[in-house]
Parts: sequence; C-alpha cells; structure tokens
Amino acid sequence: MGLGNYLSHVQRFQSFITSDERDILYNFAMDQYGKGMFRWDRIRLAFEKSEQAKEAVKGKLRWSLSLNHIDVYNSEPLIHKLRLRIEDTLNLQQYKKYTVDPLYGFVANIVLPGGFIQIHKDTYENENFSQSFENYRHIRFNIMVNRTDHSCYDPHFIHNKVRMIVPIRIGDAWCFPADTILHYMPFIEDSEPRIVYQFGFAVDVDNQ
Repeated sequence: MGLGNYLSHVQRFQSFITSDERDILYNFAMDQYGKGMFRWDRIRLAFEKSEQAKEAVKGKLRWSLSLNHIDVYNSEPLIHKLRLRIEDTLNLQQYKKYTVDPLYGFVANIVLPGGFIQIHKDTYENENFSQSFENYRHIRFNIMVNRTDHSCYDPHFIHNKVRMIVPIRIGDAWCFPADTILHYMPFIEDSEPRIVYQFGFAVDVDNQ
C-alpha cells in the first residue's frame, strides 16, 4: 500500500498491538511519568478559549515524553520494534527521503481527566527548519494504549469543513496527515488518563 492512501484522510488499524504489548507500553509510560520524566505540554488556546480550557491548562493535565532521546529509545526495545512495524505498514521504504518528524518526533502522550487537545495542525511552515522540509509531508501514526469506553477519548478531525470522530479502542492505531487535517480531542469526562504513543515521520513524497 502506497503512502498516498494516508495523505488525504484518516485510516484506522484495529489491534495494531497485542494485549501484552499494550501492557508493556502502559507500564513504561506510567513508570516514566512516576519518575518525573514527562514534561508538561504548554497549550496555545488559539481556538479553545473557554473557562474550562483555561482551567485545564492551569491544572497541567497534558504531559509528553520524547521517545527520541537515546536513553529512552533504548530503554524499551518495543519502541524500536514498533517503529519498524509502522515503517513497513506505511511502506516508507519506497521513498528515498523520509526521516523522523522534526516537530515532535516520537512521543508518549498522557492527557489526564479534565484535559483536552486543542484544535490544530502540525505543519512545517513558519518553523526554523521549514526550508529544509519544504517538500515534506507530516504523517503521524498513533497507538491507543489507555482509555475507557467513553467517546470523549476518540480522536476528532475537521477536514474539508466536515467534522468526524474515529472510534479507537485500546490496541488500535490511526494514521493521518497531521499537516493538512485539523485534529483535536474534547475534554476527558471519565476517570482514566488517555495514553497514546505517537510516531511522526517527515516524508518527501516526490522522491520515490
């Protein structure tokens, strides 16, 4: 399957990881979070200006851990295995130029109850490195590791003025062009944190 299938819409992959792999990723994230290795994600309230959003930002309810750092990357072998699995799934080898996304790379993301993800795109425009990545597309591949059955945990998208919700279960993954499709998650109204592992790639789709 060519990358073109992932450049225009959202695709879901059911049971992308096993239950044992899910447990490893969950325990790794919670262990690193408990050790204070996650950093607080500052959220720009460009679209979301409600009092609820301001309180969520003030409460520091969204955290991330960079998986690019060599010590983190090497501390859990499954992260490397997943990278290879994702590269095969997206058939990235067909492209002469692709690399880890320079914006966020690979991250583990935790959103605590009451938190949210603002409406946004992840483009390379207006960034210091944008000229070097002028012809690259930003593809993100996310894996759901923890949630409840409440629909608030599902990823939301706005594309061509159409809003859509993609139901994602624990162990599922989804892939989309983060540079062109608006994406977000509403406020978590349930008791569990949302844990997602995100793998971002910058791909020069003109160089096959």
